[in-house]
Amino acid sequence: MPNNWRTLGEVCLGKTPDTTFFLERKGEDAWLVMFYAPWCGHCRRLEPVWSEVDSFLKDSKSEIHAAKLDATSFSSVASHFDVRGYPTIKFIQGEKLFTYKGDRLRDNIVEFANRASGPVIRWLSSSGKFQDVRGDHNDGVFFLYVGPKDDADELYKAYEDAAVVYRIYSYFYAGASSLLPEEIEKNGEPTILVFKDRTHYEYTVPAGGVTKESVEEFINNERHPAFPKMTSSGLNDLSGLKKKIV
Repeated sequence: MPNNWRTLGEVCLGKTPDTTFFLERKGEDAWLVMFYAPWCGHCRRLEPVWSEVDSFLKDSKSEIHAAKLDATSFSSVASHFDVRGYPTIKFIQGEKLFTYKGDRLRDNIVEFANRASGPVIRWLSSSGKFQDVRGDHNDGVFFLYVGPKDDADELYKAYEDAAVVYRIYSYFYAGASSLLPEEIEKNGEPTILVFKDRTHYEYTVPAGGVTKESVEEFINNERHPAFPKMTSSGLNDLSGLKKKIV
């Protein structure tokens, strides 16, 4: 299986008569694919950024392969992945299919791919692992379910469902309360904490009890830092929040 976006591009662009090559093998690896049109100016401007994405993934020995596909030459493949404009960036791995909607910058695109490729919820096994996660997301946002893994627990089920919806926007972790340092206060467990802006906040259970809607609303409203960078794509994302934007 080729691990270079130029190689995949050549294969899909006619170096083999089998135009279903990628469709048949898409489940074997994790792919980050740029669907483009040769005449598209936005695609040409993205080209150097895409080369940076490819180099970064290779240098970091990532299992994600960057690729690109001329959607005008292979419209049936683009149609299969519901490509409606150019350029379109998608993460594809088996049944996983996510469309990137953020800024066309290397770090943003790589972060999207890393979120999409990992498990919906990452379980932490020790306080050391928690500190590593905290350091990795020092300037970002991540959520933590605190409590034992219990698929029958109402709060855990709601957390997992919300994580499925927002997995490409944030990171979701889980672990026992013993992995938290003493200075992190919480009202009990199980509970959900969000870490951002060098502090943390806790999900408040509504008067009627845990609901899927209340957990999803908490995660949706807290998945941004207090002062997110405002961009064209970011403005569209923030407009969906139940918050006033100043």
